[in-house]
Amino acid sequence: MNIFLAFVLTWLTPHETRSPVLNAEKSGIEYFCEPIAWTHDLEKDPADGLFKGSVQSDCSYFGENGGGINTVETFVNDKVRADANPLHAGPIATTYKGTPGTYYDVSLKYGGSGSDALVREDLQFTNQEARDFYMSAKSKSIQAKGGNGKYLKTLDITTWIGQGSSAGWFRVRVTSDFSVEKPWYYPTDMFRNEIRTQIQEAAPQTQIKLVTELANHS
Repeated sequence: MNIFLAFVLTWLTPHETRSPVLNAEKSGIEYFCEPIAWTHDLEKDPADGLFKGSVQSDCSYFGENGGGINTVETFVNDKVRADANPLHAGPIATTYKGTPGTYYDVSLKYGGSGSDALVREDLQFTNQEARDFYMSAKSKSIQAKGGNGKYLKTLDITTWIGQGSSAGWFRVRVTSDFSVEKPWYYPTDMFRNEIRTQIQEAAPQTQIKLVTELANHS
């Protein structure tokens, strides 16, 4: 499920070691994405001393698969089980957003080149009558060695995918709420600017990868 966490986790991996992403334009995917928005700017929480922020992405894309929201649900189910490292529990039937859903307790690995992070999360999602797909991934623990990953303390992701304004089109909104610990030696302004800059610079390519994955499974 890397695509749903990438807006924050791009910070884990230095620019020069990030893997290339798919180019939606070259692959023929029709899409449009708004520039990412900071719905909560990165600020220090006096209660625990962590820096907390929230980033939101909004995109529209044309579904190439033809299966709509139902195939998105199948894709997510398969992807979670394939990427689990490990799968602690699930799939378990649950109620989410007032409708029947699916729950997983899963650990997923992100990053690379010395900045790996193993995130254990409560992940749940629901398909509401093939019109709307909602998913929530809330971190329970984060284990990281080296690089910037060890400063990431919490990561909560919410995703909504729904029908667009025209037939065959879909909208997707991904919101990432996160908290990070500032290294003692890092000046505050420099620390915040570094995180903001890296997320902003990586966001367009991350959005392309997101809509490409979803378009091929919608």
